[in-house]
Amino acid sequence: MISIQGTATSTFAGGVTFDTSTLVVNANENRVGVGTATPSTTFGVLGSSRFNGAVTVGGALTLDP
Repeated sequence: MISIQGTATSTFAGGVTFDTSTLVVNANENRVGVGTATPSTTFGVLGSSRFNGAVTVGGALTLDP
């Protein structure tokens, strides 16, 4: 049995991209994209999403059919 204790912290300057568009952190524009390499909002998700539990919207909500 292996026991690992402690914490680790990593800092990436200039942003990070995982697998082209799976997860993108655009540090220049303060944006995060999931499923998109070019998020157009602070947090952009391209594709289907699933939420388990309560979802709270603290501002305007727009639904596009």
